[in-house]
Amino acid sequence: MDGQALIRYGLAEQFAGPVLGTVAVALMLEARGNASPARLALEVDGWRAALGVTERSRPAVAERGSGFDSRQYPHVAASLRAAPTMLHSWIATAPFEELVSLVPPRPEEMAAVVGQAEQASALFATYQWLVQRNTEKDLSGWSTEALHKEYQYVAHGEAAAMPAALLDARLHEVDTIAREVADRAVRHTARPGDDEDWYRLLTGVHRQARRYLGDGRHAEAAALFEFLLTRRPTDARALNNLGFCLLPVDPARADRYFLQADEQSFSVRSLLLYNRMCCGDGSADMAHLLFATERHWASGLEGGPQPAVIWRRDASGSWEVCDTLDVRVDLAKVAAEYCTKLSRHDRVRVWLGRAEALIGPTTEDSGDT
Repeated sequence: MDGQALIRYGLAEQFAGPVLGTVAVALMLEARGNASPARLALEVDGWRAALGVTERSRPAVAERGSGFDSRQYPHVAASLRAAPTMLHSWIATAPFEELVSLVPPRPEEMAAVVGQAEQASALFATYQWLVQRNTEKDLSGWSTEALHKEYQYVAHGEAAAMPAALLDARLHEVDTIAREVADRAVRHTARPGDDEDWYRLLTGVHRQARRYLGDGRHAEAAALFEFLLTRRPTDARALNNLGFCLLPVDPARADRYFLQADEQSFSVRSLLLYNRMCCGDGSADMAHLLFATERHWASGLEGGPQPAVIWRRDASGSWEVCDTLDVRVDLAKVAAEYCTKLSRHDRVRVWLGRAEALIGPTTEDSGDT
């Protein structure tokens, strides 16, 4: 094990995410005819030059209807299509001091290293697997390469040359890993090799958006997922995350994106319903949302804990981003609150009992954190 290699390869997305996110936000805002905000901390022009994004975006066309329309942002997706590969080449070869400072390389320096990430692809995969198995409890957050390595390790004892102390823990049963691998193989319809590129892109953008939301920068966080949707306009995770970014500032618009994510078969319905109930609190849709939650509980509740990032009200009534160990518990609690507001007092105890039953011995409510 080497500390610099762990940072360079295992934590690559911690570097690629802020660069890609900052440039994407600048492009999205420019396409709307707005200047880049002063709070974009990186040297945007330097990174745009390094990534070959020199053409200025044309102003976006007016928003059509209630949903996302990728035609609003001409050139944005095409401009950054090669950016993830270029960034990973730079991360694999950049001087370490420039890497940790995110100093943009000159265009000729970037051109000289493009393609060298392929030589380091095995190291990226191995170190990222090591990082993910120690930081991501939920397999849905793992890359497909990491899933394959975990399956080879658990099922066949095959592992890279890592210290045994880092690999002793068996985090998941082999059947659980095999089911996730098979599920992805069935759902995946993109070009061969595109899955990992998309995962890296989604992961980096998600982390950068979380930073923006922590600073109350909802528009910039939303712009990141608008950028992703220029690449895949029907991606359910990106649609849900776009709605999530807008929830505290424009709940009606956020709910429209949650509905679109539902139409695209978003995988964790408890999370989707929780988000929609946060949007609908106090609206005319409360009874309808409560009925949908009752139906979900009766016929389609997920079989195990569902970790997630959610919004919760703090003591002052403001929204704050929180991690939850099981969004099903949070959904049951907000359903109980709905029952109170709708004067369905006989159902309040039912929903609170459902939340308590889920907490049980395997999980606990994470509280406001």
